[in-house]
Amino acid sequence: MRVRDWSTRLIGLLQERRLMPFEWGKHDCCLFAADAYIALCDKDLASEFRGRYKTELGAYRALKRLGYESVDDVLSAKLGEPKATKLPERGDILLIDYEGQLTAGVHFNAAWVVGENGLVQAPPSWIVKAWSTK
Repeated sequence: MRVRDWSTRLIGLLQERRLMPFEWGKHDCCLFAADAYIALCDKDLASEFRGRYKTELGAYRALKRLGYESVDDVLSAKLGEPKATKLPERGDILLIDYEGQLTAGVHFNAAWVVGENGLVQAPPSWIVKAWSTK
């Protein structure tokens, strides 16, 4: 369930991360989506991942150790079944096809995902799945 001031908190996160470069284990797609979920619901979906990897290979190994095959698996395990539609609402957690990689993001008036040099606004056609956080 979302916290009362989720909108203000999510705006703050987006502003803070707008120009923050991608970094495995600190500001990557999974941790960004998890941080968005903290802003939305005050619960950390990535507590079991934080501080456990610093590279792409390390992230993959951390997923495997915890029994997941992909970012999609993690999101489904943590958030349940995705919505029946790919049309997101503000505050939804997203699976986005960004440059051929399935990555996690969040929707707030647009779809946002972590790019090399900060947040990237993803067009609706890149959205693969959406999970409600209501």
